Amino acid sequence: MKIQNIIFSLVVCLFACMPAVLYCATRLEVDIPVQLTSEPAEYLAGGLSEANVAATFSLSGFKNKEFQNAVETEIGNFIPAKAEAIIICSGLQRKGIEASNLVFNWDCYPTFYGSERLYIPSSNAVTYMPRKHSEDYVQKWKEFADNIRGIAARFPEKNFVLYVVQGYTEPAINPAYSLVSDPLSPRLCSETLFQALSGAENVHVLTQDFDNPSDYYTQFFTTDHHWNIDGAFEGYKQISGILELDAVEEKGIHPIENYLFTGATARWGVDLLQESVFDCNYDFSNLSIEMDDGKTIDGNNHDYFWDCNPLGKPYLFYDNYYGGTGNCSIIGGHGDKKGLLVGNSYKEALQRPLAESYEILEVGVDAKLSAYVVEKLEDRIQELDTDDIILVGHPNSYV
Repeated sequence: MKIQNIIFSLVVCLFACMPAVLYCATRLEVDIPVQLTSEPAEYLAGGLSEANVAATFSLSGFKNKEFQNAVETEIGNFIPAKAEAIIICSGLQRKGIEASNLVFNWDCYPTFYGSERLYIPSSNAVTYMPRKHSEDYVQKWKEFADNIRGIAARFPEKNFVLYVVQGYTEPAINPAYSLVSDPLSPRLCSETLFQALSGAENVHVLTQDFDNPSDYYTQFFTTDHHWNIDGAFEGYKQISGILELDAVEEKGIHPIENYLFTGATARWGVDLLQESVFDCNYDFSNLSIEMDDGKTIDGNNHDYFWDCNPLGKPYLFYDNYYGGTGNCSIIGGHGDKKGLLVGNSYKEALQRPLAESYEILEVGVDAKLSAYVVEKLEDRIQELDTDDIILVGHPNSYV
């Protein structure tokens, strides 16, 4: 019995010491298989967190428990194979939730206990918990519209497009709306902007509506909140139509071979689904993308994705395949006008097809369009003298 106790105690001590061993090995730059480190966990919910133990090492830090929390966080950052532990733990929790759902038969349920991501069995997709309604959001959308109206009035010869990507938070797509009292409908954003900008003839508010999940998931990822290439092309056709641009044809799509995508929604969920991804067959090689750092690539170049960290590659298809260009100028399109495209990540899949309809397309990155409009937009219009200004983002971008 004593021997069993000794062995058990040694095993417990070994596990307790592993974070310290990994910490020392990391600091000494010992070559350790990456899967045994906590590095892969930075892409998952509950993964790596910043901790500054030295900054909280004081009597006050000890009293208010900041020091203890920092130590706990730092230790957590050096749990060996933390990513696998997180995935297994969340998976076991999800099995328990699935079992209980056999009784309650909810249309969706959390991906683990305490998760804000929800699994939808009927669509085999992951979504978010809806936000609560807030009049503050409505007021800020109206303020945004007032700012745009003022700028558009000062540039009556230019066209403005506000594209609101409603997506996964639409009630027809997200079954959690029936579980939340007084939820915030994203459609309220486009409706508020449309009403507030009524009469502004050179401002156009566009969005897309979906009545059922099957239509939605043909244009959006099941594991990510972004639109796929089909959805981006639909958005492009709406924009080019309202601006009377010469639109390019999609020419079909092709799969990205030997790759499966786990998007942001699913990986924070944690890492529970994979899906195939596609790109359009259109040849963008005539486009030249000139980035702020002086680098120039052609429109078919996606090296930013292919050369990215292998640990992050399964999770970052949309961001790195279509993005990675930052603020840039795209020239070589077939149009005869200049355009300015500004938005959060939703603009990434739009920029290449949209650039084909312009002579020059200036692209700006800004997650908060509300701040961009107030602080930068008017100056950029005067500096670039663009004919069209296109703002793209989800409802939060316009707050």
